[in-house]
Amino acid sequence: MTIHIVGTSHILPLRQSLSNNGEGAGFEWYFANNTEYQAGEFIWTDEGLSHTAHGVTAIWEKLSRRRSVPIKAGDTVVAFGFDDRYDRYSFLAGNTDHVSSACRAQAMRDLVAESPALRMVALVRENQPRARAIMVEPPLLSRSEQLRKFVDHMVLKHRLHELCSQHAAVAKRYDAGYLVQAVETLQIEGDYIYTREEFMAPDGFHWGESGIETVRRDLMPALGLQAA
Repeated sequence: MTIHIVGTSHILPLRQSLSNNGEGAGFEWYFANNTEYQAGEFIWTDEGLSHTAHGVTAIWEKLSRRRSVPIKAGDTVVAFGFDDRYDRYSFLAGNTDHVSSACRAQAMRDLVAESPALRMVALVRENQPRARAIMVEPPLLSRSEQLRKFVDHMVLKHRLHELCSQHAAVAKRYDAGYLVQAVETLQIEGDYIYTREEFMAPDGFHWGESGIETVRRDLMPALGLQAA
């Protein structure tokens, strides 16, 4: 059984954590920058899971020696760290509160439909139904990073709950696992929510050492493995 971790730069601290704990055996890693994934979409080919953006498959080939992910029955595929797009944060920060509830609901449906992680899960389940699939949410930005990017807006906790509930429902439809951010890494401030600084890297965007340990703690049992 091979565990394929496919995602963005959020993969890097996880890979380092598993290596530090001697848990890297059986894992294959496929990552590219979020902007490269946005230049195309996931597809299924005779070789397995691939992507239409040359920038993605070129990086996969350089780092993993493959331009596609060869998924076999019994393998597990993890969509890791996707969906940190600006349109997602614009919605989470309440920038569509001026529209009707019907338009808000449509915006939610559009965000879910555009989720590269869920599109990837759907392709895996439709083309290799005997493989397992898991989606792992990326961390929310830290408070300082949210304020830097949005100035007078921060992520609304009720919006995050709505979006994650929609993601969970779609994942369940595809019989896929779904992992949200650990509660202890989050801070609530009135109506707003963000990741506590002590769990983040200095950039306020990627997991720090403490944060990625919470991910590893939750992910390993979901993979059927025991965390060190």
